[in-house]
Amino acid sequence: MSMSNRNFAILCGLVTVVGIAVIVAASQRWNDRSDSQANASSSDTDEISAVAKQDPHSGPSLEELAKRVTKLPENTSKPLDPGKAPLVPGDQNNSTKAVLESLEKKNHSERLSPYLSPAPFDETKFLADPESYLAAIEPGRIYQSAQPGKNVPRIKITSKAFSNVVQGEKVFFQVKVNAGDPVTFHSSEMGEFANRLSTITVRADDAGIAKAEFKTTPGMHGLVNVLAASPRTSGQAHFYVNVSLTDNRPAKRTSIQQDSLSANTN
Repeated sequence: MSMSNRNFAILCGLVTVVGIAVIVAASQRWNDRSDSQANASSSDTDEISAVAKQDPHSGPSLEELAKRVTKLPENTSKPLDPGKAPLVPGDQNNSTKAVLESLEKKNHSERLSPYLSPAPFDETKFLADPESYLAAIEPGRIYQSAQPGKNVPRIKITSKAFSNVVQGEKVFFQVKVNAGDPVTFHSSEMGEFANRLSTITVRADDAGIAKAEFKTTPGMHGLVNVLAASPRTSGQAHFYVNVSLTDNRPAKRTSIQQDSLSANTN
């Protein structure tokens, strides 16, 4: 065997020996790690068993701990219930009769939803018989405002646009449109107008002012959006009513209290 071949053979032998040593060391390390994990697992199991065997009278159970976490103070009142929307008699007025007829005969579905388009506004027909138009309940009229144009006025809010009330209180909405024109008000979150429904159409006076009284009813809680529109004015009027179940508003001062406060600050 030549010198170069002998050196090569020796080198291969050394590499083999080193490789075996590495494998043995890795194997031993893995075994040690497995034993350690097994011991830890055994220790955890023993600890869990000890807890499981613990006398229940020596400490609170998991159920008791859960009760302590979720338990409220004794004087905490129950969650407030907004209630349910009141039933309205079908024969209350002409508007409720029209809605009841639609439900029973399954016709005029435009009386039941703002997303079903009513017939286009006919000014001549309205002027000939305004009461019939006002009595008809068609929530979709809030989307039948006029297209903006040079000679087309825009509906204007002339009352408060935002109100804080307690459930059961009333709010008054007011807008300005063309004199004598109809205005439709609609609430999509319950409530009652003068006709006991959540939609009403009223006629503006000679100054173009249209008013609607809105009562918050059981079932209402939080922010309520009321829309108003008129067929010969552009845009929509947006009213917002924040309905609370309890009165958290600051108490109003009497004239005597106000005079006393003024005297103390002077």
